Amino acid sequence: MDQTTTFRHFLYSPSVYHSDREFQSDTYSLFKHGCVPSTAFFARFLAKKVASLVEGLDNPVITSSAYMHVPNAAGLLLDSMMEVDAIKSLERIHLHRERIFPFDYARLTLTERELHMKQFPIQFEKEKIRNRTVIVIDDACVTGAHERALRDHLAPYAKCLIFCYIVNLTNFTATTEHEINAVRMKSLMDLLPLMKQTGYRLNTRVRKTIFTASLEEFTLFASCLSAHQLDAILELATADHLDQLSADFKQKMELLQEAQHGMVEVY
Repeated sequence: MDQTTTFRHFLYSPSVYHSDREFQSDTYSLFKHGCVPSTAFFARFLAKKVASLVEGLDNPVITSSAYMHVPNAAGLLLDSMMEVDAIKSLERIHLHRERIFPFDYARLTLTERELHMKQFPIQFEKEKIRNRTVIVIDDACVTGAHERALRDHLAPYAKCLIFCYIVNLTNFTATTEHEINAVRMKSLMDLLPLMKQTGYRLNTRVRKTIFTASLEEFTLFASCLSAHQLDAILELATADHLDQLSADFKQKMELLQEAQHGMVEVY
């Protein structure tokens, strides 16, 4: 029987997500969409939390929630955290998702999340975590479905699992996560200022925001992008094989390719 010990830690456990006194939802929404200063803000405090947790532990390892090729917000958060002196010496591993969700996970109910997590296996180097404490960095705990799936994969090998989140949303409905993600992202055009930031990197949340937009909004957005931005989004979409997931995604990738040649018309 699995005897792996599991702990949870949060930076915030708000009773109302829109209260700046309890949780800065504006900053979180920007972070989820790749905002560099917002990511650094949460990374600084979460790194301090992790540093206090690993003190005295024997050879812990750190990782973020699983992704395929394009990093998720948690992956970029950990990138930023690893620049903090107090934890930069920790060994980092990657939890690799073999397939991506062709939908917005934040919109799913608990039952839907649990069903889909079973269909998306995770790969990792088992010997890297054997009998070691594994610290898993993630942005939000909503239903616990993702955490349970990771635990099922990691617990047979790890000595202890420590899940560290920015925010605890378990007291809210499953779709609250989507509401918070969208606090500062009312349209695709809201992404443009973020994408001009020095050091900006696209993540899976940005990919979902872009490719699940209406065709009209997507086309207008594409017409506003620079050649470099078009290249970056196409590279992101190609890396995770979006064109194989749906005809809609494939059409939008083709529109981006046309935009590279100045062929997109604004509807």
